[in-house]
Amino acid sequence: MIIVDTNVWSEALKPEPNQTVLEWLRLHSNEATLTAVSVFEMRYGASILPPGSRQTELQTQIDSMISAMSARTLNYDATAATAHARFAASARVDGRALSREDGQLLGIAAANGCKIATHNVRDFEGFGVEIIDPWLKQTAA
Repeated sequence: MIIVDTNVWSEALKPEPNQTVLEWLRLHSNEATLTAVSVFEMRYGASILPPGSRQTELQTQIDSMISAMSARTLNYDATAATAHARFAASARVDGRALSREDGQLLGIAAANGCKIATHNVRDFEGFGVEIIDPWLKQTAA
């Protein structure tokens, strides 16, 4: 399974999305998972937009995505929280910044044996979770 970070989902919802990202999502549609963290980030992002057609359209797209991914949505549970605590402590010792949301994604990935697909590769490096950048053209394995 591959946890798809919010920035990847958000790219797909743009009026003119990056075609490499769309192709990556198409190729990995059977492995892609949504997390409760991305649900929060997308819903929050849409809710703080100025009221209007873009906000309404984005909220509708997010609703559709959440519905379509309902069977493949991973939650932040005690196992993920334990892994998150380990990652956060390690980052602190190393003098690295680790946002709460990124730590939660890392925890969910570790708890479920997942990779993470993100454009923010550097934020996730060095924690022992495999990271994929969907903006980079993939070569066949």
